[in-house]
Amino acid sequence: MKREEFNITVLPLQDKLFRFAVSILKNINNAEDALQEVLIKLWERKDDLSKYNSVEAFAMRMMKNHCIDRLRRVNNNIDINDNLLDKNEVTPERQTVLKDTINLAYRLIEQLPPTQQMIMRLRDVEEYDLNEIAEIMEMNPNAVRTNLSRARQTVREQLLKIELFGIQMKA
Repeated sequence: MKREEFNITVLPLQDKLFRFAVSILKNINNAEDALQEVLIKLWERKDDLSKYNSVEAFAMRMMKNHCIDRLRRVNNNIDINDNLLDKNEVTPERQTVLKDTINLAYRLIEQLPPTQQMIMRLRDVEEYDLNEIAEIMEMNPNAVRTNLSRARQTVREQLLKIELFGIQMKA
């Protein structure tokens, strides 16, 4: 793969790779570092990229593996991105409710098993289809569907418990 083809094929994936890294690492600076490292690895393997059915899926798998390796080396704490809320469009009260809801959703998703967390993020945040997720996660598509269904069901049940019984989540 030549430089021009790499620029057309791989560089447009930077935003998705970055968001995926942030969702795993929970830290923007670490995600930026991971993105740089993965892009370098992709560049070093540019001649082999044509043998993959989906360069995007390969890049996402590479990012997933790289982030997991980073997490094994260092424990990271979550940084909630305050930019998720457009401060100009909502009242301070609504903004507080939205931020609390986002924090709650993060905490519920983080309680899921790691595989379900990643599948849920890839499907519901990054909007990959199930076959792409299967390739990224190196799983059978049926296993992806099952894990996604179980993850969503667990989060739904937890939200209902909190809503119905006013259960407070531990920080």
